[in-house]
Amino acid sequence: MEPKAKLILLDGRQRRELTQPDLIRMRLPKLFWNTSFEMVRPVDSDHYRIVGRFMGKIVEMVEGGVGLYLYGDNGVGKSALASLVLKEARRWGFSCLFLRTERLRSAKLDGEQFDDASTVFGRAQRVDMLVLDDLGKEFRGDKSAFTDRLLEDVIRERISQKRSLIITSNLHKSMITDVYPESIGRVIRTSVFPVPVGGCSYRTAEADALKRMLTD
Repeated sequence: MEPKAKLILLDGRQRRELTQPDLIRMRLPKLFWNTSFEMVRPVDSDHYRIVGRFMGKIVEMVEGGVGLYLYGDNGVGKSALASLVLKEARRWGFSCLFLRTERLRSAKLDGEQFDDASTVFGRAQRVDMLVLDDLGKEFRGDKSAFTDRLLEDVIRERISQKRSLIITSNLHKSMITDVYPESIGRVIRTSVFPVPVGGCSYRTAEADALKRMLTD
């Protein structure tokens, strides 16, 4: 867990330390529980500065319904960055959820419960900040039209209620309509700020480090 932060008040909100129940309720993958901003900081990167400024104004961003579209190659830290933004929003008391885009269809079809009061799909529509992870990697078989409709429903509902959305994807912003209908591409382009994420692959670096540990 990250060191306990000093007490900070802003617009009637209090910044506090995250707890394990927070992380579980956000459904944040354990891989990102202890991730810090410094751990994913590449040298002199624009995306680091943009995400840093977003986090520095997190209360204003969430209350204004502002979101991000983090796109780039596999392993460059998009999901880790999204998790950092989500954790910061939770520190300020906002409701948050991390959800792989692939889970939207199964959550809706199965009526998967989030808690006694709501389903996972309903939670995705209503939380203050939602991370939709790995857009474009969901199954695109004969059920893709249904999945697209669910995706558009979630995004449009969030836009209409000014609820913040963070999307991660391998798809360049110009390639969204190569995979999805124009209606989805348009709603994504107009609802989230595009941030290209580049740099080295953290997965490759971690694999190399593990190899050295086992072979040296």
